[in-house]
Amino acid sequence: MTHIEACRFAQENDLLFIETSAMTGEGVDEAFGHLGKRIVHGIKQGMIPVEEDHAYDVDMDEAGPRRCIC
Repeated sequence: MTHIEACRFAQENDLLFIETSAMTGEGVDEAFGHLGKRIVHGIKQGMIPVEEDHAYDVDMDEAGPRRCIC
């Protein structure tokens, strides 16, 4: 699959597409930042259930989650 095909597939299926490098670490922080934002959004919207016997404290800013205490 080419880069363009992967981008198109991600857009059509409401997925994130971020290229990363395990060798250099390029894109890894960006990928985890986007993932964290989506998880927090999903929890707040009730789309991701959380167990009620756990306390979750997520501190968000524009850069994404800074800490999560579970």
